[in-house]
Amino acid sequence: KEMIFPAFVYGTVIFLFNGITFYSLFMRFSLKAFCFVLCSALFCFSDSILSMHLFINPIKKADVYIMISYILAQDSIVIGGIL
Repeated sequence: KEMIFPAFVYGTVIFLFNGITFYSLFMRFSLKAFCFVLCSALFCFSDSILSMHLFINPIKKADVYIMISYILAQDSIVIGGIL
């Protein structure tokens, strides 16, 4: 129960990040905005796999899926920042 508030704050930040990136993509499509949308989607995927693996049901090779999606998300931040 002590993790309810931090989890809520983190979920809210991720939700806002997704909303802002999708909004920026639809307001004016650009490769930079697409990279940030990809980043937010990959972070959500990574966090979802991590949460399911830890709290619901263990997933085979979860660590591989988590790290691959996390690294790709990091890469998309860098690429979006460069563009």
